[in-house]
Amino acid sequence: MNRASCPRILSLLGCYWPGNEATGPSQSFRAFATGLQGDFDIRVVARDGTGTTSVDWQTGDLVPRAQLAIGRFGARGLLQLLRDTPHDLLFLNGFHDREFTIPALVLRKLGLIPRKPTILSPRGEFAQGALSLKPGKKRLYQRGVRLAGLTRDIWLHATADHERQDIEASGLACRGILQAPNVRLLPDLPDVKPPASLGKLRIAFVGRISPVKNLEFALDVLAKASVPVVLDVYGPMVDPDYWTRLQARICRMPDSVTVTAHGALPHDRVASTLAAHDLFFLPTMGENFGHAINEALGAGLPALIADTTPWRGLQAAGAGWDLPLARPELFSAAIEEMARASAQQRQAMRTAARRFAEDSFAASDAVAANRRMLNRLLDKRDPCVDDI
Repeated sequence: MNRASCPRILSLLGCYWPGNEATGPSQSFRAFATGLQGDFDIRVVARDGTGTTSVDWQTGDLVPRAQLAIGRFGARGLLQLLRDTPHDLLFLNGFHDREFTIPALVLRKLGLIPRKPTILSPRGEFAQGALSLKPGKKRLYQRGVRLAGLTRDIWLHATADHERQDIEASGLACRGILQAPNVRLLPDLPDVKPPASLGKLRIAFVGRISPVKNLEFALDVLAKASVPVVLDVYGPMVDPDYWTRLQARICRMPDSVTVTAHGALPHDRVASTLAAHDLFFLPTMGENFGHAINEALGAGLPALIADTTPWRGLQAAGAGWDLPLARPELFSAAIEEMARASAQQRQAMRTAARRFAEDSFAASDAVAANRRMLNRLLDKRDPCVDDI
């Protein structure tokens, strides 16, 4: 279908700037846009990392993109862009986002922008682990949203049953909660040989350096390991105070543990970089999907994760472990087990990890579910479907 004849979806996603596409929300959007680009004209508005505003739609990427500088009260030029850009549906990402979501909700409430159908995807921000970080500010904001009725005539998007329950528990008034899972992409299996040596266990951590990803927990676990390990940390430093605390923790690590922070990883290097390790480690406090986990398993890398994500049953499948954060000793035991594994056992786990990702991809109806959700919002209900 010609893009010009498709319904236009305008997505506000601050983190989707060049070089930052490997983050979870950016991966969610890329998969969403890839799966649905034949049915909808999808555009994205992101923050500009250089501090300048460009409302000219850049078309060299997967979808047209505009970039706005961030000021004291959010994205500069957002009001004009939302007024001047024809669109059929506004898609907001992140409930506590002060740069795009909050300003857009306020502008909409005040009648300063077109009141188009609007859906907000919290991206896991109502999970208990996420709400436990800066809880005072988040409770205050949620109360303000409820009092002002900012969400009363918009839809909220849940990606799974557990996220729907989290949203319902928030008590926010809205038009309704629509559920459609995250669209996932199965990465090509990289042509990278695993580490040849069975010496130090090579572990990869991929994620934003923020409390919710729980890197501090990972460091505490590795500090107690009785085996030598190398931890490679990949991800943007989004919380300077947290990173300062982590640096002090890294300085106290035993000599048997080597930690290297590499910064953000370009998306086209994620799979090959992961495949060069022995284990993926992400003890996150909560994920509504976990794209980094999908990338790791898809690259054939066994995963050691918390049981706070939809990725469950790894141990039964021989693809890794999903463990409770209340039992750090189980994480230590998994590290020890992986370190003791023979080359044949590690290869078997790699094969199982890739198979787990393939089976998950094959079982997903996410593209069709998201298409139905969007058509419902646009009053183009699929005649074969009565509800989402």
